[in-house]
Amino acid sequence: LTLRFTFDSEIDYSGAYLAFEEADRLEKIVFNGNDIAKELCGNFVDISIFKVKLTDIVKGRNVLEMTYDYGEKTDIENVFILGNFGVKIMGTEKTVIPMPEKIGFGDITRQGFPFYGDNITYKFNATSVNGKMDICASWYRGAMISVKVDGEEK
Repeated sequence: LTLRFTFDSEIDYSGAYLAFEEADRLEKIVFNGNDIAKELCGNFVDISIFKVKLTDIVKGRNVLEMTYDYGEKTDIENVFILGNFGVKIMGTEKTVIPMPEKIGFGDITRQGFPFYGDNITYKFNATSVNGKMDICASWYRGAMISVKVDGEEK
């Protein structure tokens, strides 16, 4: 079974990784016409998701093909392309974009990170009056908030 994925990029980018499961069933990886060595170089999220180094993402259309020894006990799982870049989604079209320089509070999936599922650290300067400050996050809808002041957890 060969799966073919296409996406566009507004930038040339080197340093991307492909993350996938079922490494023992994966026979061949081709990215933009280049055979990718199945040299595993770590894991992503957990020990069952393996990483390999990809050749460069190019400005324009990019094509990833993955060939599996597909059988009765083969599961087809999600595949991830990892790197320090953003992603723009328009319907079913996916486009790699430069890493956003700044993001605001709120839904990061609409700020260039539609698939991001890790921690976010917001850094900003604030001035207190008489050495005191109240911080209110009543609209926050995430799992956890911590606050550090001058590097010290509060």
